[in-house]
Amino acid sequence: MIEATSALEAKQLITEGLYRYCRAIDRMDRELLATVFHEDAPVDFPYYSGSWEGFVDWVWPSHEQFAIHSHQVTNILIELQSDGHGAESESYVTASLWQPATDGEEVDGSVAPGHDVVAGTRTGVEHCVRARYLDRWSLRDGRWAIAYRRCVVDLQTISTTTGLTGEGRRDRLDPSYRSAAARPA
Repeated sequence: MIEATSALEAKQLITEGLYRYCRAIDRMDRELLATVFHEDAPVDFPYYSGSWEGFVDWVWPSHEQFAIHSHQVTNILIELQSDGHGAESESYVTASLWQPATDGEEVDGSVAPGHDVVAGTRTGVEHCVRARYLDRWSLRDGRWAIAYRRCVVDLQTISTTTGLTGEGRRDRLDPSYRSAAARPA
């Protein structure tokens, strides 16, 4: 039987792995993403099934088309195996992917200005996916990582949006890379 302190520590490390996945996808950081999966981990997404590295190769070009990504995980449930070396988790994920409209581009049947009247606001198209990650985790060489991931999509929506765009970036020039809290342990 796993001790309570060890169980809490394992659950926290797994939770941080889920958070790192979101950060790595949003910042398009392959190196950070590699800390989340075991090297041999397969994944099953609605449009891709294979290795996690193959998934990254498949999804990267699609994500590069978006100006902004924002992934969040919530409602994380983790069940540890009694030996303390394996776990299963379910986490809800909301992914918002945003593309700006260009001046004169038709969005939902109307011509959308690239910039709106309010300073700094932009019109664009938001793709929102609400899904769940069903993950199997294993502890190997002192590191918790995903050994298998299945993504179950519950809802996908596409909508025209207008809003402010900030200073967030999808690379290592993002302000978070200057924060010690955002670096992997």
